[in-house]
Amino acid sequence: MATQHPDSTVKITTKEEVSEALNVITPLIDGGFGCDEIMVDYEGKLTAYHQPEWIVQEAYKKGFVAGKDFLITVRAPNDILESESRHLMTLMAAILANLKSSKLYDEEAVHYIVLPMTENPRDIVSVQRKINKLKRFVEEEAGYKSKREIHVIPLFELVRKHVKIDYLLEAASVGLIKDIGHFTEAFRVFLGKSDASLHSGHVASTLSLKLALAKLHYWASENYVKVYPIIGMGKPPFRGHLAPHNIENWVKEFKGYSTVTIQSALRYNTPRSDYVKTYVKLKEHSRQEPSEDILEHYTKIMALIRKAEEAYLERLSIVAKTVWRISQQIPQTRDRVTVREYKRKQGEIVLPRAIKFVASMYTIGYPPALLGLGLLLERISKGSAEELELLLKTYPSLIGDIAFEMKYYVSSNLRKWAGKKAEKLISDVEKVVDILSIDCEEPDEKYLNIVSKITLDSKLPMYVIEAANIRGFLG
Repeated sequence: MATQHPDSTVKITTKEEVSEALNVITPLIDGGFGCDEIMVDYEGKLTAYHQPEWIVQEAYKKGFVAGKDFLITVRAPNDILESESRHLMTLMAAILANLKSSKLYDEEAVHYIVLPMTENPRDIVSVQRKINKLKRFVEEEAGYKSKREIHVIPLFELVRKHVKIDYLLEAASVGLIKDIGHFTEAFRVFLGKSDASLHSGHVASTLSLKLALAKLHYWASENYVKVYPIIGMGKPPFRGHLAPHNIENWVKEFKGYSTVTIQSALRYNTPRSDYVKTYVKLKEHSRQEPSEDILEHYTKIMALIRKAEEAYLERLSIVAKTVWRISQQIPQTRDRVTVREYKRKQGEIVLPRAIKFVASMYTIGYPPALLGLGLLLERISKGSAEELELLLKTYPSLIGDIAFEMKYYVSSNLRKWAGKKAEKLISDVEKVVDILSIDCEEPDEKYLNIVSKITLDSKLPMYVIEAANIRGFLG
């Protein structure tokens, strides 16, 4: 699934996104990205309401049939976080794209609508009801009969939702049947890493996502239904570490996915040969059964998740204000709504969205997967060795993730930005390196020179992009 995430250093305007869509659905052999699904994104984004229709039309001119050769999947704004009008207009955009594709070639381009930040089963039922009502209205007014349903894909983006995924789906399936007579034997469920990391930290979100994959598999087998998980991840470890250099680890770590997001940085900040290698590996390993062994240690893993989240939030408070200031100058590489409309909150802490948060953390010299990890390891190492062993057994890629982050750790920069508060964070890193026996690579000299020049002035965006080009992602 190709997405429109603003995580690359390449600026793509909404006007360019239709031609971008044609490029991502073009097969690898013809120089494209070979994706069979496009997510047209309206969440916090100034996407044209006619974009799905335009993609249908332009793809048809190139010989691609939307709904058959590829899917257009719309991510609607959550009507609690954004306005009801934007939410409803996006649902209509998806339905009208199907009207367009039906008239052109008797196929329906949009089979699914993603609901971001899904909080509870009622949200799923509510949005499905709206889709059904709007769909009937368009069918009556336009004089056509749809051949298929448009289904809601709930996007669960918080740790507390990941660990209860089976209960949420069970309640949603009952609610859909009871309230609107909507029955399905197959569910697509979207699991997001970025916001889970932003709110709970890297370790907690990784463990919760792995629990979710195992729980989905178990729930599906117990209820004789099919579940097709979508994993939303980016290139940096904090956002999932879906990157060419880590792909062998990644497909083992997150076994159980059916669909994976191919975000902008993986397309535009990755050498072509590395992209193809990653693409092939992802295809080879999709729809494999996840191990349910993790469920045998559910109680202990939940305890680890709580400790990891607590440690992360303690350390987040040290850098939050600095990160917020820097984030205001991180370049936008997609057209977005104003930050006032779409920021995140964690308790009393106001945070930028995940990609800007990640970019800001690298800018201050403290890669975000490190945040709270030293404190966590110190705490669990004081007891028996059992907890640390369980962490490394459940999450074997942790050492590789942190070794990558250490290449971009710049303590002198952290001191410049955080002052005396930096010492706690620096001490944490020393504990991480010691306890996990990390073999640290020295930061690239060119990278070091760039990030050391960054201050809160007009040159910040330029230096941020230069540093991001070396890393291979903005955030």
